[in-house]
Amino acid sequence: KTEAGEVFSASKVRADTFVVADKFGDQGYAFANVVPDTKINRQAGVVDIEFRTEKGMPVVVDEIKISGNTKTYDNVIRREFKLNEKELYSSTKIKRAETLLKRSGYFEDVTISTESSDNPNEVDLNVNVKEGPTGSFSAGAGYSTADGAIVSSNLTERNVMGTGRKLSLGADVGADRESLLLSLDDPRFQDSYWAVGTDVSKSQRQYSDFDRGMTGGSLSVGYPLEELAGTWAEDVNLGMKYQYWDIEIDDIDPADAAQLVIDSEGTSTASAVIPSIVRNTINNPMNPTSGSRQVLSLEMAGLGGSEDYYVAEFKNTYYTPLIKFTKDDLVFSWRFNAGYGESNTDEPFPLFRRYFPGGINSVRGYQFRTLGPKDENGNEYGGSKELVNNLEMIFPLIPSAGFKGVIFFDAGQAFDDDVSIEIAELRLAYGYGIRWMSPIGPIRVEIGHPIDKEDDEDSLVTLFSFGAPL
Repeated sequence: KTEAGEVFSASKVRADTFVVADKFGDQGYAFANVVPDTKINRQAGVVDIEFRTEKGMPVVVDEIKISGNTKTYDNVIRREFKLNEKELYSSTKIKRAETLLKRSGYFEDVTISTESSDNPNEVDLNVNVKEGPTGSFSAGAGYSTADGAIVSSNLTERNVMGTGRKLSLGADVGADRESLLLSLDDPRFQDSYWAVGTDVSKSQRQYSDFDRGMTGGSLSVGYPLEELAGTWAEDVNLGMKYQYWDIEIDDIDPADAAQLVIDSEGTSTASAVIPSIVRNTINNPMNPTSGSRQVLSLEMAGLGGSEDYYVAEFKNTYYTPLIKFTKDDLVFSWRFNAGYGESNTDEPFPLFRRYFPGGINSVRGYQFRTLGPKDENGNEYGGSKELVNNLEMIFPLIPSAGFKGVIFFDAGQAFDDDVSIEIAELRLAYGYGIRWMSPIGPIRVEIGHPIDKEDDEDSLVTLFSFGAPL
C-alpha cells in the first residue's frame, strides 16, 4: 500500500512487510525474512524504502499435529485445512484454516504454529485448540409486544459427540402462539464439503382476526462456492431446500377481518423448493461489530401442493465499527430486507406467506403487523411485496454489564398484489432504545416515533422484548 510521493507511514510499511512475507509463504517459503531498509534524506524531507528479502528454501508440511481436543474428533479439525500433509507450505491456507476453526463455535481459542522438523525442507504444523462449551439448555418466560407472554425452552448441542453436527429441540408456549421444532444439521457430511440438514415443526399462531396452524418439515443441502470458483468466493455458500407445509386458517372474526382473510379460511398444502446463495463474514453472531451477511433466495411452490406461488427475497445485514473504545465499539448497523411474491394462478397471493410490516423487528414506530394493504374498513390483509430498511447506531453504555444504546431510522411498507413497490410510499420512523444481554436472555426496550403519522396511529410506540425469540 506504500506509494511514492505520499507521506511516510511506519504502520503502512510494517503491514507491507507482512504482505510481502505472506506472498513468499504462499509459495512454500515458510521462513522467508523481509526487512524494510530505510534511507532518510532529512534535508530534502524524503525517505527511500528497500524491502530486503531472504526467502530460504521452499518447504513442505510433514505432519499436522493436533492437541487440546478431548471431545472433538481430529477429522473435524483436519477437514478445515485446505493444506494436506506432504504438500507445499502455504501461509494463506493456514490462516484460513485458523479462521474457519474459530468460526465453527467449537473452540474458545485456536493457535497454529510452525515447527522445524529433522529435515530442513519440511515443517510440522502444531494445531492447539481450547474447547469451549457447545451444549446449552434454556428455559424461561418472557414477553414481547409482537408475541405477547411466552414460555420457551431450547436444548441445543452444536458438536454432537464431537462430530461437528448440530441438534436442536425447541418449544414455545404463549398466549398467542405455540410451536415445536426439531432440527439436525451436519455442516460437513461425511467430511465432504456438502452440508445437509433436516427439520420438522408444528406451530399455532393467533392473530386478532384469524388463527394460523402450520405443520411440516424440510430437507436442505449446501455447498461452498469457493470449491467451484476459487478463493474469490470465500464465505459464499450455495443451498437448496425442499419444504412442505400443511396450513390451516380458521377462527376468523368476520367483523374484524378483510375479505381476503375470510376467503382464505380452510386447509391447504404447500410444497416448495428454495434455492439460495448466502455470504457471511460477520465476526461474532452473538455480539456483531463487523462483517456482513447477504441471503438471496427464491421459494417456488406448486410441486404437488395446492398452493402455487413464488417468492424472491434478498436480506442484507451489515456491521462496521466507527470508533473503537477500550471495551466496546461504536457500531453502525444496516439491515435491508426485500421480498417479492406472486401467485402463479388467478387466486390472490396466499395469506400465510403475505407480509405484515411493523413491530420491533420491522418498522419501529408502528405496532406489530399494522402496516401494509388494508380494506376500506382499515382491516389488514398483508402484501405480496415488502421493503424494509433499518439504520442503527449502536453505542456502549455500560460495557462491563452488557448495556448498549441504540438510535435508529426505519423505512418500510408492504404492497398489494396489483401494486408496484413505490419508494415514496414507504412509512418512516425514528427512535432510540436500550439493549441488554442479560444473564437470563436478551432484553430490548425501544421507542419509535412515526414520521408520517396517520390519524388512527400513535405518535409514540414503545416496543419491548424479553426472553422471546427474535
